[in-house]
Amino acid sequence: MKKFKYFGSVKVIVSCCMLFFMNAIYAAPPSCQNLKGQWVNDLGSTLIISSIKDNGQLSGQFISSAQAGDESFVMTGWVNDALAPEGLDHLTAITFAVNWDDYGSLSSWAGGCAIKNGVPTMSMIWNLVLANAQFEWDHILSNSDIFRPKE
Repeated sequence: MKKFKYFGSVKVIVSCCMLFFMNAIYAAPPSCQNLKGQWVNDLGSTLIISSIKDNGQLSGQFISSAQAGDESFVMTGWVNDALAPEGLDHLTAITFAVNWDDYGSLSSWAGGCAIKNGVPTMSMIWNLVLANAQFEWDHILSNSDIFRPKE
């Protein structure tokens, strides 16, 4: 009878250790080598990368704090982390896009992730295309964005 109690206790301890280990892995902040997780830009918008396929396809959500009142929108994109030949600088190349649905606009970001001042940092150029604008010249806007791991 004691063997069963001992064996049951071992199973509980092993299960707890596995849960702790799994939480430690998934709780780790995103990095340039593992982009999965939450990133925030200087305006407080959140990029959530929830999946990266073997072919580099990203998927997740984008929560805009700027215009869309903290609504969540589908994000899709690509990452390429090809090894750099010796002597060349390296960054993780990233692109992603968001369809703002009823707002009648699309956004895309392109850039890369590199360590800056010890912090994984995505430096991105973005384009926003508005289906409806007051002027003909006002349909496309461009600017830059910085994303860092959300704390």
